[in-house]
Amino acid sequence: MKLLIICLRRSGSTIFWNTFNQDERLTCFDEPFNPMYAELPRTFHKPEANAVKKLWAEDPETFWKYYAPIPWWEELDPELTPTQEEYLRFLFEQGEHVVIDVTRCHFKVEHILDRFPDVKIVYLTREPQAFISSHLLPNRTELSGLNFMRSRLKYFRQKMKFFFAKQGFDTWDMERIIGRTNGKFDHTYLRGKTNIDHLSAVEKLMCYWRCVDVAIKEEMGNYPNQIMRLSFEDFCDQPEQVLKQVYTFCGLDSPVMDCSYIRSASRGYKPKSKEWESLLA
Repeated sequence: MKLLIICLRRSGSTIFWNTFNQDERLTCFDEPFNPMYAELPRTFHKPEANAVKKLWAEDPETFWKYYAPIPWWEELDPELTPTQEEYLRFLFEQGEHVVIDVTRCHFKVEHILDRFPDVKIVYLTREPQAFISSHLLPNRTELSGLNFMRSRLKYFRQKMKFFFAKQGFDTWDMERIIGRTNGKFDHTYLRGKTNIDHLSAVEKLMCYWRCVDVAIKEEMGNYPNQIMRLSFEDFCDQPEQVLKQVYTFCGLDSPVMDCSYIRSASRGYKPKSKEWESLLA
């Protein structure tokens, strides 16, 4: 089994991917195309990064031979570069069954399935209200940190301008990526506006969410047996059932998983408000 979890940033792929680490049959890599791995051995301290770090530690020379990150300005490209393709092949060779979480390949699905015809893809999607809120509002970790009052003040200010602000969501490079996507938005959400600069941050992120969703759905029509669309909210509500569906899709027996730590997903900021009704129409 070779499985790619393709997902937008801040859409739950890490917690979803983490459940597969319980299966000893699987070799799991989290975000191996992240450019921050170029800083190894000094890099970010996420437990999820340990598998890539281990790959580097066991044979640094071979790792650097293949490592080929996807920087933000290449995320809209429809193909992997030759070096990125070889890096993905190298990762798939690390075990009989490999699961990889990627957030930088949603426009490269056709190319990947053409080059790796045995690969299965799970497209994990989050409700747009929650996806957008996660980018525009501080997360719970920030709100419970040492700068609690400062974070609460920031949270309050961002809520006040939530539906109107035009900038301030580049923590995960989304603002820069969206700044390069005007042509991709023509058939999705511009609603007659000729330039994405005329959109609010909420509208820009909604555009991007819809653009990715349309692109993946088109590929599902072309590759119905290789792409599975899953809702992150459904996974959080019924994790055991969803995981069984994924294992069946991949042709493997489903093991018993501990999903007791998984909680219901946030639906975002005022998910039933009239503002969202207008945006989702």
